[in-house]
Amino acid sequence: PIPCVPWQSQTSGQYQRRVHGENSGDIKQASEILQEVQVETIGSMELEEKCEFLLEQFRLTLENNDFVRSDLVMKKVAPEKLADNEKSRDLKDRYYHLQIRYYKTNSNYLEVCKAYQKLFELKKTAADAWQEPLKNAVIFISMAPFDSEVSDIRHHLKDEKLISKLENSRKLLELLTTDVIMKWPLDGRRIKEKSFH
Repeated sequence: PIPCVPWQSQTSGQYQRRVHGENSGDIKQASEILQEVQVETIGSMELEEKCEFLLEQFRLTLENNDFVRSDLVMKKVAPEKLADNEKSRDLKDRYYHLQIRYYKTNSNYLEVCKAYQKLFELKKTAADAWQEPLKNAVIFISMAPFDSEVSDIRHHLKDEKLISKLENSRKLLELLTTDVIMKWPLDGRRIKEKSFH
């Protein structure tokens, strides 16, 4: 069952119809019901409640493969405005994971990398939670079409202190930031990565 939060109680009829639609497998109906919520209701919500609501809309539009609406809803979320507390970090984590899922659908590897960078910054102080986001940021920036922004991000990632703890990611960045012609795809013996998520 989906947990009830204050915005769901404000629109209880719509919430019940959405949950019923989602539980019965009708993601499209659940998504449409959430889209019907009045702008006034959303405007009167606290920032964290609004973010929770928009993340649910974002998730359902992705589930429904409605990428035009997904893009619109994604742009309404402003994670940088959230306070720095446990609940806000959870909301940011969910937002960046949804962003990654959205950008992967259209192979926008640069934006996937940026979302992984945000996750890395969010989890940098956690024990080992920072490793996957950093490793994935390196993988996706290596697949992004080259331009000056991609070059800047590659150099920024290469200069990150924690990259030294990820040997294969560090080696890949060294190859990508050196001004020499190299064979691509890389020979599997030169860089062995266990997974590319």
